[in-house]
Amino acid sequence: MSSLPLMCVYAVVSVLLQAAAIGVVFLLEPMIGGWTGSAFMALFLLAFWLAWAIAVRLTAPRSSSAPQATRA
Repeated sequence: MSSLPLMCVYAVVSVLLQAAAIGVVFLLEPMIGGWTGSAFMALFLLAFWLAWAIAVRLTAPRSSSAPQATRA
C-alpha cells in the first residue's frame, strides 16, 4: 500500500487546521493581547498533531464484514 494518499490527506487537513488556528488567534487578539504569540504557537503545534491523527483515521484500511474463507 502506498503512503501517498495518507500524505495528501495530511497536507490538506493540516492547511485547513492552520487556517482555523490563525482565525482563532485573530479572534482572541482583542481579549488576550500579548498572549497571542503563545496561543498561536500552541495551536500551530496542536494542528499538526491533530491533522496526523485525522489523516490516519481517514486513510485506514476498511475491514470487510464478510467472513473470509480459509484454505485447508
